[in-house]
Amino acid sequence: MADYCSNFIVFRSSEKDSLQQFLDTLNGLFAESKTKYTDLLLKYDINYSEPLDDNTLYSDDCFFYCKGYFDYCDNDISYNENCKEYYFYAYSYTAWKPQTEVLDLLLKKIPGEIMYYIASEEPGDNLFINTDEERQYINYNYYVDFNYRMISFTESFERLDSCYKLLFDEIGWKYTNLKKAKKRFRKFLKKEKNGKYELHFVLRKYTCE
Repeated sequence: MADYCSNFIVFRSSEKDSLQQFLDTLNGLFAESKTKYTDLLLKYDINYSEPLDDNTLYSDDCFFYCKGYFDYCDNDISYNENCKEYYFYAYSYTAWKPQTEVLDLLLKKIPGEIMYYIASEEPGDNLFINTDEERQYINYNYYVDFNYRMISFTESFERLDSCYKLLFDEIGWKYTNLKKAKKRFRKFLKKEKNGKYELHFVLRKYTCE
């Protein structure tokens, strides 16, 4: 079974009509319960090979995996005044990696110029990527996965202090500042490493590639 990579995507364009048509196509697939990447390929008349070993492969002078599906997309497009462009958000799951090759291929087939930023996480492969370098749409800088006793959450944060503030709030500690928080939490992790309760903690920083 594939380890799925989760992807938060913002599709963006200065051409409102082109972006609207693409969003309408995505929402139409959701209405038909056809949200696989391969459904979208077929919608734009892009042929792909038959599934092989449960991994759908696409072949047309190129060869790559495209096993994935969309889990969410906005109902409407919005306008970013700072960037002077239109946009909408979508969420997808893909096997092992972001599979941006599929998105690149699709956007070449769609009329108009549509671009995207993507933030992807696949903890099993230590993959944490955010291509929005200036954080204009996706302000993810840190990824946290924490599980201890009755506390469990997985979230992405812009600031490291926000991460520790949530950790302290969930545990029931008073947060003062980042330096003291990191010191106290290190002691906590060391103490509970071989303790009575199972403890899981992952803190990673997103890279741009």
